[in-house]
Amino acid sequence: MGGAFLSTFVDGMGLSRADAGFITSANKYGAAFGALIAAFIVKRIQWRKSVYILFPILIIVDLISFFATGPSMLPGIRTFHGVVGGFQSYLEP
Repeated sequence: MGGAFLSTFVDGMGLSRADAGFITSANKYGAAFGALIAAFIVKRIQWRKSVYILFPILIIVDLISFFATGPSMLPGIRTFHGVVGGFQSYLEP
């Protein structure tokens, strides 16, 4: 999955490889952090109800990152997407 992101950022958006790598890493570190948060509160959350909240958030963040064109906004957006995605993926059975 990371290779597809890198290729899209470099070839599709014209970003440097360094910027593309930073954005992709931000997404992956965000996912790890989201899963870490979920590990501590997994027993207190009903995963089926959380999906109704988290999945639309992921869609909205994807749409926002679709319209972000510069490398300055994308690391923050993709980190937030990673946190939400990592949180959600840890909660699902």
